[in-house]
Amino acid sequence: MRAQLDQQRTELKALNENSLRVARQEREFGLQESHYRRYAENLEQAQIDRALETERITNISVVQPATYEIEPVQPRLLLNFGVGALLAVLGSLGLMVQAERRNPAPPLAVPRVRKSSEREMPSGKEAAPGLATTALVAKLEGGTP
Repeated sequence: MRAQLDQQRTELKALNENSLRVARQEREFGLQESHYRRYAENLEQAQIDRALETERITNISVVQPATYEIEPVQPRLLLNFGVGALLAVLGSLGLMVQAERRNPAPPLAVPRVRKSSEREMPSGKEAAPGLATTALVAKLEGGTP
């Protein structure tokens, strides 16, 4: 029995070593297979590139040939100036309206203008048309006519 036990242990030891060797070989096989696939794809792409190069075929095609414009498209000075002036006017009007809405100005007190026929002036002097009466009275009261 001892002989059989030793023989079974030897076989078990060989089996363990072989299983490690098999696992190592399977990893190596997988690695070599992935390298082979990559090289096969690169070879196929190189063959396609060579065939395209020999037949002068490219992936680029001309849709429309280039054209030469004698008159430049940009800048259009008159159009740019007109649009700029229009935007400036509209912007300033909008700013004026917005400023008036935010802070409206108080109504102006307009002095009443009396005509010379409404009031007699001493010493034959007549008030100038459109001149306020208060200004004339202050002038006349202060000195000799």
